[in-house]
Amino acid sequence: MAPLITLPIPHDWFQSEMYQLHGGAPFRRDHTGAVYDKAGERLRLLHDTLAIFSQLVTDPAFAESEIAYVSRTEYPEWAIPALKEFHIPIPEDGGPTNYEALRVRGRPLTLHDVGKHMEIYPGSKTTHFKRIIKAAGIEPRDCLFFDNEK
Repeated sequence: MAPLITLPIPHDWFQSEMYQLHGGAPFRRDHTGAVYDKAGERLRLLHDTLAIFSQLVTDPAFAESEIAYVSRTEYPEWAIPALKEFHIPIPEDGGPTNYEALRVRGRPLTLHDVGKHMEIYPGSKTTHFKRIIKAAGIEPRDCLFFDNEK
């Protein structure tokens, strides 16, 4: 069974949470890769976030792993559009990834692309976890569940 890596968003990735943004969606990405909300406020990922995702999608050790996202955000309608704007850097010599089809189409790989399962809505992390486990068809022991709360 492929392991499932479950990550909370946006709290553990962004320097500010969705509710702290003044503009929300739609988001835009400029020529430098910076992402802004509709009010012009920049969404900043924590320093190594994209590098970690690059390793998850290129390192053969994670080839069979799936990624899931959970969030108790009160702004779920902002989370997915934001994920679509952040491109994961893939080294030219990085070899094939689990997401090679996206590269072949010439489209950059985004944080949204690699999330196979998503439970993004207000509520309980316990509910999120149970639903992801069921959707993935795995046992809880096969899931690495990162959480930013107790």
